Amino acid sequence: MDEQEFDSLLPWGRYQRPDMQTAGRLITLGLALWGRTTDDLRQRLLTPTPNVPAGCSLADLQQLERQAEQILGYYLARVSIYPTTLGSLHPQETIAIGTQRFNVLEARCEIARRAVRHLRRRQ
Repeated sequence: MDEQEFDSLLPWGRYQRPDMQTAGRLITLGLALWGRTTDDLRQRLLTPTPNVPAGCSLADLQQLERQAEQILGYYLARVSIYPTTLGSLHPQETIAIGTQRFNVLEARCEIARRAVRHLRRRQ
C-alpha cells in the first residue's frame, strides 16, 4: 500500500479548529479512561464499572469507541497483509483477565464499549 492508497481510505480534509478541539478532548478522554500503561489497562479491565471522567458526554465516548475500533481494524488488516513489517507498532503484549485475552488495542476497545454501555444505563 502506498501513500496515495492510504490517503484514499479515509476522507481526509482540511483540519479546522473544532476538529483540533475534538481531537484534544478525545486524547484527554482516552488517557483518563485507559491510562498510560499496559498495567493501567489491566486494572481498568478488572474493575466491574469503568471510571468515566466527570463531564464526559455519551457522544464523546461513542466517538472514542469508533476511533479505537477503526484503529484495531486497521491494525488487524495490516497484520494479515504484512505480519512481519509492523515492528514496534505491533501490540504484542497480551493482557489476560480470567479466560479472556486482549492485546492492547482490543483492551482499549473493550474498555470504551463498557464505558458507553455504563453511561447509557446511567442516563
